Amino acid sequence: IEMMDMLASRLDDDTKAKFDKRATAVNRDLTGLNDLVESILLVSRLDAGHALQNAEQIDLFELVKSECQHYPESTLYAMPVTMTAQPKLLTHLVRNLLNNAMIHGIPPIQVYLYMVSDSEQAGIIPDSLLSLAKEADTQETDTQQDSETDLEPEVLDDKKPKNSFLQRLTRKDKKTDAPIHRYAILAVIDQGTGIAPEKREDVFSPFVRLKQE
Repeated sequence: IEMMDMLASRLDDDTKAKFDKRATAVNRDLTGLNDLVESILLVSRLDAGHALQNAEQIDLFELVKSECQHYPESTLYAMPVTMTAQPKLLTHLVRNLLNNAMIHGIPPIQVYLYMVSDSEQAGIIPDSLLSLAKEADTQETDTQQDSETDLEPEVLDDKKPKNSFLQRLTRKDKKTDAPIHRYAILAVIDQGTGIAPEKREDVFSPFVRLKQE
């Protein structure tokens, strides 16, 4: 490492910039390869029944927020969510969803995290989060917005974003008396055309790729 630092210090700025860019790309590729190996081992352990570990109380908001920070074109709109789960498996899940949206979808990516009391309400994104997305659209400027402000749960006016998929997916929240939230919902939405209906069951099989390239 010391030798590499010494050699890098002797490079001119343009060459050093290219060196740093290439080093970043190599590091990213190695990280991706490591993640792939981890995924293969994880599936093997799951199939063998050896991947179960003690569940623990997880701050899902912080977990998703941490993963989203690796994807500059994603924005998180979330409510505080804690749940009993296995953190390693959840991390794999969130990372895979974000990777798929970036590689196979079209940015920008909107990530919604919220809770519902009934599984039938899973597709109802709370108006408070939709309002955050709408305000982010209208206040977008050439400079990047403060991501911490976007990530803080907040309630604004009831407005819907322009995204047609969201308009089909959501409807106004029903007023209920202190509902008991039993389900945590994570929605990762990009601007692509989506998966063909006849292929949607296939993606749940291990190692299936709809686009081989």
